Amino acid sequence: MDFTPDTLLQQLKKGNFSPVYFLQGTEPYELDRISDYFTHHLLPPRARSFDLTVLYGKDHALDQVLAQARRLPMSGQHQVVIVKEAQSMAALQRTAQHAPLVDYLEQPNPHTLLVFVYRDKTLDKRSKLYKTLQQKGTVLTTQPLYERQVPAWLSAYVETQGRTLTPDANRLLQAAIGTRLQVLANELDKLLLQVPAGGTLDADLVEQYIGVSREHNAFALQQALGEGNAHKALLVAQYMGSNPKANPIIPTLALLFSFFNKLLLVHQARTTDKSQLAQVLRVSPYFVKDYVTAARHYSLLRVQQCLQQLHHFDCQVKGIDAPALPPEQLLKEMVAKLL
Repeated sequence: MDFTPDTLLQQLKKGNFSPVYFLQGTEPYELDRISDYFTHHLLPPRARSFDLTVLYGKDHALDQVLAQARRLPMSGQHQVVIVKEAQSMAALQRTAQHAPLVDYLEQPNPHTLLVFVYRDKTLDKRSKLYKTLQQKGTVLTTQPLYERQVPAWLSAYVETQGRTLTPDANRLLQAAIGTRLQVLANELDKLLLQVPAGGTLDADLVEQYIGVSREHNAFALQQALGEGNAHKALLVAQYMGSNPKANPIIPTLALLFSFFNKLLLVHQARTTDKSQLAQVLRVSPYFVKDYVTAARHYSLLRVQQCLQQLHHFDCQVKGIDAPALPPEQLLKEMVAKLL
């Protein structure tokens, strides 16, 4: 079967096990989170010395892994065999050599949980191994979150720690760190040490400990543009342009392109219902009012013109059809044309 990280964890916590788990994909944080759960939570501490085996794909052949999997546990009902860096195993790289694992899946050891961690790659869905894993085992495929998915992930992460994340803090974290889940999780863990159980993680804490200014970042620029506040937008652009390492231009362009695309959707939706617009825009209902306000400042025609201008500036940043300008000058010119 195919699972998401959270649904797979729910099954493991309930004791609903598969004989073989294949963890694959390009999101390292989720791969590590699930494999760590197998390592630290499925066996009692005393049993781990006897019934937990960690192998590495570059050092072990598939027949060695399966020989370990066929053994009986020494101290309990189950043993856990984890194969890290499984993408390095020659037998898993070539479809013709999948046969031993397919055969094992047909008659697995009921006392073994065999876990493959297959980083930065995925199996061919047309292969017999993949189809057999779906029928007889469990497949988890991870991939990086889209930008629009990060706010919900941040809120859920903080809630699992018994705290609440304010929308402003959520937005500020994304502005400072981006979409890298491992980095976000590390920074949140540090911040949550400052928040008592049941407390709230707000923008003041993020600004204090992360070091990002809520007044001078890409989201602040987006907000100023949406409000039609030319003075504020130009001030933010000047600050960001003078600190290009902390405020790279390409992510800022991507954010603004996404923002004006959403304004296009607001105009096309022809509804002011907050819940309906939240679904259309794929954002939290809390942020819908920002897009509705911005749509009043930007007509449908003006939104289309802004998207064309952003495309022009994207080309200019990359040196296409125009010489590249210094970041500060480019941001000021871009903001002036967007207002």
